[in-house]
Amino acid sequence: MRCLLSASLILAVASYAWPQSRQEVDLGGDWEFVKVADLAPGPPDTGWAPMRIPGVLSGYDYERAWFRCEFVVPEAMRGQRLELHFGGVKWNSTIRVNGQTVGGHFGGYEPFDVDITSVARVGESNRLEVGCHDWTGVFSDRETDFSVMNERPTDPRDIPKDKVLAPIGGLTTQYGIWDEVILRSHPAVWVSDLFIKSSVRKRKLVVDVTVSNASPEAVTVDVTAAVEAAGEVALRLPARQVTVPAEGTAQATLEAPWESPRLWSHEDPYLYHLVTRLERDGRTLDELRTRFGFREFWVDGPRFYLNGSRINLLATSWWPELFKDREYIRERMLAIKAANCVIFRTHTQPWPEV
Repeated sequence: MRCLLSASLILAVASYAWPQSRQEVDLGGDWEFVKVADLAPGPPDTGWAPMRIPGVLSGYDYERAWFRCEFVVPEAMRGQRLELHFGGVKWNSTIRVNGQTVGGHFGGYEPFDVDITSVARVGESNRLEVGCHDWTGVFSDRETDFSVMNERPTDPRDIPKDKVLAPIGGLTTQYGIWDEVILRSHPAVWVSDLFIKSSVRKRKLVVDVTVSNASPEAVTVDVTAAVEAAGEVALRLPARQVTVPAEGTAQATLEAPWESPRLWSHEDPYLYHLVTRLERDGRTLDELRTRFGFREFWVDGPRFYLNGSRINLLATSWWPELFKDREYIRERMLAIKAANCVIFRTHTQPWPEV
């Protein structure tokens, strides 16, 4: 159940060398799972069986399960903050690393991150354990009776009334780690969030930057940003200086006029790269590259507009099909485009059930 190739592990360090690079490792692959009656006692010692992650189990009547793997942290992550990124875990999950609870998430469809810097061990194997409820984990009680399912064909979603506290979607009987699990690293002072706002009507780009500081001292940094196209700088935004409190966050807004950007649309989905940097005393503390399209959508009365042109929101969706190559997906998307659909919603990936 080892998730990645062996390397050295990492602990939080007392001195901050402000490493510049970010790293990430995909932890998907061979895991183990075991179904349990309750998550509260923690993972059991026996009963584990192999499975692939991303992957899901099948159940709807108050089932619970643990998933686990072992992983090591690459040497390139030494001296950085460590996070586990979960693309989607259904439902009401608990995350443990080396026997310690480090976080979790109540819903089932939203991505979330968990900081594991303080619990990772150097030179030894790390164990990751993820506890999940089936969809009843987001119920307001534990009293729903599903015995009617044995008497007549019934959709489980038709049974609970006024009890579901989070979105459960269409695949009600699937639960587990249905999306990616990624180990990420970043410096102790880093760009933790971006909001890129492109305005066609104002011919302006605005970027709201959130800077986080996990160090024990306040840090003053220069926040810079530039837009790149094909490796060349297309726009520079004026820098801003912010002071980030110890173990806190600060915001900076960068903006600049842009008279003639190449506009993104469904017919020409052109993407730029925004390169955001944090600098201090002439050194780069962090760098983040983010793809984005320059476009603006607005409503005027009953009409919709994209980049100043009226658009009709003809939409469709489909359940993704398993084990198809990129060419097959490309052909399907081109067929949707040929049908003049301008909006597409993909449903949650129906991973094979165990």
